Amino acid sequence: MSSRCGSMDRYFQLAVTLFHDFRWVYDFKATDILSTAVLQNIPQSFQTFFLSLRDNDEQFHEILNCRGEANILWPVELRSFVASCQEIQGLSEGLKDGYSNALPSHSTCNKNLNLDNLKLPKKWNLKKYLEVAYVGNFVGHLCSQEQCDAVVDIGSGLGYLTSHLASHFELAVVGVESDPSRVTAAETAYRSTLNSCSTGSQTYCCLQITENMSQEIEPCLRNYNKVCICALHACGDLTPWSLKHFIGTDSCKLLAVAPCCYHKMSMNSSSFPMSNSLISELGMYDDRSFLINQWLWRLASQRAGKNFLNDIRKETENLFYRAILEKFCRAESFGLFRKKRNFTKSNHGSTFDDYLQTMLGPSGGFDVMKDNIKIEGDSLSEVFYQISRLHDEVNNLQS
Repeated sequence: MSSRCGSMDRYFQLAVTLFHDFRWVYDFKATDILSTAVLQNIPQSFQTFFLSLRDNDEQFHEILNCRGEANILWPVELRSFVASCQEIQGLSEGLKDGYSNALPSHSTCNKNLNLDNLKLPKKWNLKKYLEVAYVGNFVGHLCSQEQCDAVVDIGSGLGYLTSHLASHFELAVVGVESDPSRVTAAETAYRSTLNSCSTGSQTYCCLQITENMSQEIEPCLRNYNKVCICALHACGDLTPWSLKHFIGTDSCKLLAVAPCCYHKMSMNSSSFPMSNSLISELGMYDDRSFLINQWLWRLASQRAGKNFLNDIRKETENLFYRAILEKFCRAESFGLFRKKRNFTKSNHGSTFDDYLQTMLGPSGGFDVMKDNIKIEGDSLSEVFYQISRLHDEVNNLQS
């Protein structure tokens, strides 16, 4: 245990130093990269080196992967950055392996999961089904392993995970949800399947989920000795609040949380950090805004780096096309308002003109506004024409 704690201290020490020293890498809105002084903040040694590379250069991918030995020809600051990333990654994998040995394996949890001839419930897709099945099976096996007799599902929504745990494991499950309509829908769904395959029980509590929710949930847990707290898609403050509930409730012995949307956490010390090691490491810094930082937390919410690398050309084009659009709108005092979430992930034009049509057209992902009035028709066509004059800038960036 002492060696693990030492590794954790070293992990936080390296991570905090890296984020402090290389704040220029992340401390900005990505699509503002052409509108503000972001590019000017890149150290000259980095600028000179990266301008000498191309996206098909083997060195470029080595840097992005942080794999292998740092090249002696790289700038000193870059070698230091890559070495720190590699050590942090190694410590992270070591800490994860140390804990994962005590956890049920993926193959054990899902050995009876059969996807052949799968009939999805109405309004479900495969992604949602697998999330509920994988997380539910993991929590269920973990509860069996640790002999828990009840589960509290924080942010239970429509009761998908709650229902899975009650149906497949002999557990009493309490779903906690703040939206009354969702609680009603979950209870209705439960009653409709009450006489089917459920081997456990499920109840729902409609209450405001806050960092002080322990006192309100505790009466629901009086009849249980060992309770597991779980949360699927524990968005924003839901993760630190679940941690506080776990710490503050004697009967809670297990915690299984799948966090997301870190950038939606409250920007105060009550939510983050909670680790004593991290708090201690931050003690030497008067200004902690480099770590308690929405852009850093947003970066932590992005998809895994290995997946990003598979689509790096598409991702880079999307980013710079959007950055040019933002630059134009800011210069001309236009507003850009999102209509559809994650629209650019599934819609991408091969040229800048295609991109504009996809993003700003009648069925696009954004509206263009001027003085709170939506730009449409001929006026929008004129905007298209003006933005298209930036083609030279686009081509320069692509080259």
